[in-house]
Amino acid sequence: MTNDFFVNLMDCTDNYVCWKKATNDAAAATTRNEGGGGGLYDAYNAQTGERLKWKASEVDLIFASNAELRAIAEYYACDNSRFVEDFVNAWVKVMELDRFDLDSKRRGGVGGGENMESTRSRL
Repeated sequence: MTNDFFVNLMDCTDNYVCWKKATNDAAAATTRNEGGGGGLYDAYNAQTGERLKWKASEVDLIFASNAELRAIAEYYACDNSRFVEDFVNAWVKVMELDRFDLDSKRRGGVGGGENMESTRSRL
């Protein structure tokens, strides 16, 4: 598990890359037909117009266009170990939420776990 998604997204948005809606693309059509939010976008070099290897959905691109989400994306793009640690902690919390055989502190209930405000304060 790595932070490659965030690294590549920040690289694409900072280095003269523009995004254009994918055309004549079976994957884009399938995503659109399944209610996936409008399909895929292709990355292009903004200076030369050359099509690059990256594709992104509208949801992916929100991480670059929304200021709060961009701050989180930049934070995780800079530190793979922090991304992995936070992901593992969130995964464990979600997996244990319906485990009533565990006490509430271990499940992340009242008095346990980390809330979103403390995560934002680290950013």
